[in-house]
Amino acid sequence: MSCHRPLAAAAGLCLLATLFDPHACAAPASAPQGQDPLTLAVTVSTDLTPGSCGDAQSLEVTAGDPVNFCYTIGNASPDTLAFHTLVDDRNGVLLQDHAQDVAPGESFQYNDVRIVGESQTLLSTWTAATALADYTSAAGDPDRLFGDGFDGGAAPPPYAFEDISATGTDLNLADDGEATVPIGFDFTFYGHSANVVRVGNNGAMLFGVETGEVGYNNLPLPNATLGPAILPFWDDFAATGGGVFAQTLGEAPERRLVVQWNQRVHYVSSGTASDPATFEAILHEGSNEIVFQYADVDMDGEEFDGGLSATIGLNQGARANQYSYNVAAVAAGSAIRFVPTPMTSYVASASVTVTAGSPDIVVDPASLSATVAAGATTQVSLGIGNDGDAELTWSLSEAQAPAARSRAAPPAAAAPSSTTALAPRTLASSLLPANRGGDAPAGAAVPAFGVNLNSIDGNTLVRFDAAAPGSTTPVGAVERTLVGGAFLDGDFGTLYSLDFDSGELVRVNTADAGIAAVGVAATLNGEDWSGLALDPTDGTLYASSTLMSGSLSSTLYTIDPLTGAATPVGAIAGGGRVIEIAADVGGQLYGVDIDGDVLIAIDKASGAATAIGALGFNAEFAEGLDFDPSSNVLYFAAVNDESVFSQPGQMYTLDTATGHATLVGGISADPAAAQIAAFAIALPPSPCAVPADVPWLTLAVTSGSTAAGATTPVDVGFDAGTLDAGSYSATLCVRSNDADQRIVVVPVSLTVQ
Repeated sequence: MSCHRPLAAAAGLCLLATLFDPHACAAPASAPQGQDPLTLAVTVSTDLTPGSCGDAQSLEVTAGDPVNFCYTIGNASPDTLAFHTLVDDRNGVLLQDHAQDVAPGESFQYNDVRIVGESQTLLSTWTAATALADYTSAAGDPDRLFGDGFDGGAAPPPYAFEDISATGTDLNLADDGEATVPIGFDFTFYGHSANVVRVGNNGAMLFGVETGEVGYNNLPLPNATLGPAILPFWDDFAATGGGVFAQTLGEAPERRLVVQWNQRVHYVSSGTASDPATFEAILHEGSNEIVFQYADVDMDGEEFDGGLSATIGLNQGARANQYSYNVAAVAAGSAIRFVPTPMTSYVASASVTVTAGSPDIVVDPASLSATVAAGATTQVSLGIGNDGDAELTWSLSEAQAPAARSRAAPPAAAAPSSTTALAPRTLASSLLPANRGGDAPAGAAVPAFGVNLNSIDGNTLVRFDAAAPGSTTPVGAVERTLVGGAFLDGDFGTLYSLDFDSGELVRVNTADAGIAAVGVAATLNGEDWSGLALDPTDGTLYASSTLMSGSLSSTLYTIDPLTGAATPVGAIAGGGRVIEIAADVGGQLYGVDIDGDVLIAIDKASGAATAIGALGFNAEFAEGLDFDPSSNVLYFAAVNDESVFSQPGQMYTLDTATGHATLVGGISADPAAAQIAAFAIALPPSPCAVPADVPWLTLAVTSGSTAAGATTPVDVGFDAGTLDAGSYSATLCVRSNDADQRIVVVPVSLTVQ
């Protein structure tokens, strides 16, 4: 998602720094009597002019077109609204707790330009609040003095343990197990309401979800990957005795959910401890207070007692209320109360509909051929049909026929040792697309290489089939942390990559993992290298860098493959944290933003980014991104950060029209240990990647449009006026706005008698 830039409004004008940055303005507005305290208007348009806001709630576009979604709120309440969250039922969170003061009678505008790949009706909900949802806390423990202001405004709770071990539902939790528990009423936690919790054996529960894990390894708060969680005593508990119970008590509107960890012993490497703990968490209806009660937290001495190896508190994700972390902070007879801080919030919703028609190209015949006498000419008709429901726009270009490929001699010896000097380049065995042989896995449909980054086992160059990634073959150890991968000039024996630590452009021998350094490529703004991609249309090598933490900043460069010198193109404006880039067969550059978890399109001339759409999962850490040049399918070797305890390496294909990720499968036999960077597919490009004039071929027209259900004939001329007798081959390339087939390759042959 894009971040936005708030600007002061003057005379009703709202300014933008760049075209695709979201923007905001505050302008006086009078609220009619009886108006809702918060109003939301959502409009859509194809006008991408900075500051523009359409007036339509429905729009017809072609799949793949950018659409300007404009959100405008009006504050008719008596309160200044300081924090804003925007979600829709398709893309999820667009703004989260965004800080912007909107005074009574004022308005605020937010724009989000994104590519629409299919028809959709979006219900958007805007929540505006006077303050962030938070808690004040207090502990009822006569033996502990609080001098750090932790107590805030909450009154100390009495110790009032409610034992439900005989009346509650036994959740029958296994070691490290979880169960979904209905709360029995709507409960609000950090401003969000739900009626279920996910109770874990390890002394904690996740809020508002029916899946997820509470792992044994407690961590400090806040923890974004853990998500909303209530943590009375997050530690490593076994399941060899006692139990975990849940029960909703009382009558509406003052019910309470009690979750009790009863007589649970701590896990130890030699088995289990013998002295158990008993504690509980209580969620109160109406007040939304949370109380922790501790009956017994002494467990076999000082190692675990009182929370020495536990985390206690509340976690929202980006924010938290941590009571203690690995500190003996509680004792038998103590209690902790968390009271929501006073705040006022308002909610408004609105919907828009975007109808995205989809052209469907049909090229007939699939290949063209002609036979003429020397010096003669002839003409053949090529039909460009459209079986879709939107207008098809297309263009034609010529290219040479695919060059025949043969195996080059394998390298004579191991690759040169690492050096900053430029070593001579040698060719290794090619991977033949005909039989997917050579260094690729036997029978690989999409042969690929990558470096598995593993802090325990060490980094390793591996080869595998991107279309069936469940098995990887180690090539050799790599004593560098490499990011970004690209093959140049059809040489699949030499993988170009960037050293994350030294900044060097390097060449990796795919036969034995030997590395030769080309030269240092310098980044800007304190960023680190993150991606590498070859533009197949002109041979330009592009690279991306980004800030790996903190603020968002990414930059696009060109890289000289002979020296490693990096030339900045520009900031990837609006791109977030770009972790990898790739170019399709037509030269369009794409990237993945792991801050917003979206696919972006990148302008090669300026670096400007346009968000295409959400991946649909939480991508984190180093990633690999590359197109299969034979099919133009985009593959994404990712780490799915499902939770802090589950981060499998998985292969996806990405829809370049919508950004949606489709799972191919886990990478290697142990996806939990797979993190593939320096990922590159070892297949030759389509001949259409490099357009070239074919002297004996002529086209009556080179572009046009075809209505839905129609066919446009194009005359293709063959001229043997200057040709000797023999056989000639070429390629026609049909590019279109069909998102499923951006390019259709038409083989052309001519026989001159």
